[in-house]
Amino acid sequence: MRADAPSGLWSLDEYAKLPPYDAPTGEQPPRLFMCHQKDGSLCSGWVGVGVQAPPDRDLLALRIALLSGRVDPSVLDHVSPVPLHPSFVASAEHGVRDLNRRSARTRRMSARLVRKGVATD
Repeated sequence: MRADAPSGLWSLDEYAKLPPYDAPTGEQPPRLFMCHQKDGSLCSGWVGVGVQAPPDRDLLALRIALLSGRVDPSVLDHVSPVPLHPSFVASAEHGVRDLNRRSARTRRMSARLVRKGVATD
């Protein structure tokens, strides 16, 4: 969801999870989108894109988690420190664009993430 992330960084499966979150609230997946760092936190980009969405596209998963007390309400105040794609569809489209021809920058970033224990594909 970060606009500065290179295309092709994550696997096709990861990008395929994003577009359904742009559906009207009641049609969205009810599961939270967790950070790829696997540190137990929500994906900051997912929260950021969701918080800026129009009211009819509030994140269903976030609503459920807030109501059940699994997420602190302060998450709604999240402001991303980096530019984000305007929607989950836009993020997915950017991400898959270069999956079959990853740039040197993407390969370096992917290798760095793998060294940190984060699987990218």
